[in-house]
Amino acid sequence: MPVQQPSRALFYAWTAILVVAGSLWAIHTGTQPFDQTMAQVQIDLSSLSWEEIQNIQRAANQLNGQYLMPNAIFSFNQAVPQRHARRGYQAAGTYWNQHRVKSVGGGICVLSSAVYQVALKQPLGILHRTPHQRVMQTVPPGLDATVWEMVPGGGGEPVDLVVKNQGHPPLQWRTVVENTTLQVSLQGPGQKHWRPATIRRHTQTGKDGRLCVTVNQQLAGGPQPQQWSRISRDCYGGLPVRGAPKRTTTPQME
Repeated sequence: MPVQQPSRALFYAWTAILVVAGSLWAIHTGTQPFDQTMAQVQIDLSSLSWEEIQNIQRAANQLNGQYLMPNAIFSFNQAVPQRHARRGYQAAGTYWNQHRVKSVGGGICVLSSAVYQVALKQPLGILHRTPHQRVMQTVPPGLDATVWEMVPGGGGEPVDLVVKNQGHPPLQWRTVVENTTLQVSLQGPGQKHWRPATIRRHTQTGKDGRLCVTVNQQLAGGPQPQQWSRISRDCYGGLPVRGAPKRTTTPQME
C-alpha cells in the first residue's frame, strides 16, 4: 500500500516547526541537541563522472541541516525536491531498468542509498524502500535505495525512500561532499553508551546467475545483544548495459 505524503507547503511548515523544537530541546536539556554522531556512512565517489558528483553535491546541500523530530516521517523526495535542470542539476548516468543512460539528476541514488544505510544503523523505521534491479557501482547490493521524482513531461511513477523516527530524540541530517567522498550522518543529543545497530549481509548466487542478498539487523539496546531480524532480501542482475533500451520502460532510479 503506498505511503501518503504530505503536501510540499505542509512539509516546509513542519520544517520550520522542527527548527524551533530543536532549539527548545536544547534549552530543556541544557545540551547541544546535535553534537553527537549517531550513525554515519561514507561513500567513495571517485569512480563517478563530474556530472554525477555535482548532482550528488547539490542534493546533499539541500538535505544538509534538515531535522527529523520524534515520530516524524522523512521522505527523500520531499526533502530533496525539484531535481530539474533549471535548478542546476546535470544530465548524468542513470539506471533505466537494466540499462545505463543519461538523465537530469543522475547519480542522486547514491545519496538516497547512503541515507538508507544511515537509517538502518540509527535505526529508523523503514516505511518504504525500493532496491535497484542491477548492482550499483558504488553501493553494496542490499544497501541501495532507488528514488525517482515525478516531473512534468517525465515518465514512470515516483519512487521514494520513506523512513520514520520511532521515538528517538530530535535528529539532524548532515550531508556533505568533500573532494570525492560523500559523508552522510544523523546527529543527535549526547547519549552515554549509545551504539548503532549492527547490519550484516548474506549473499548467494542463484542458478540463473542473479545475486540475492539478505540484510539482517541486530539492535544494540540492553545489556545483552538482541536477536537478528531480517530487513530485506533483494535479487539483482549484473552490471547495467550501457545505451538506451530498445523500447520505453518505466525508469528504475536516478
